Amino acid sequence: MRAAVGMVRRGGRVVLEGINGGQEVPFVTDRIVLDEITILGGRGSPNCYPRAIQLMADGHIDTKRMLTHTFPLDDFNEAMRVINAREDGVMR
Repeated sequence: MRAAVGMVRRGGRVVLEGINGGQEVPFVTDRIVLDEITILGGRGSPNCYPRAIQLMADGHIDTKRMLTHTFPLDDFNEAMRVINAREDGVMR
């Protein structure tokens, strides 16, 4: 949540997908209020993925700031371990 709010432009939207098992997520709301950021919840409709992928491909979404790690396909198990352990500031 903090990372997403830190990346979004003034007047932009942050869409929260998925659930976190009922855990509270503490964060400071000042930037959300001052920069008029909209927070939306979503259930991850598969119909939204083609549009999101197209927005990324067209350069409308800057993914460079979202990507924290890359792994070759052969290292899939290691990638899943890092994600699950939330090592090194990894984002899901």
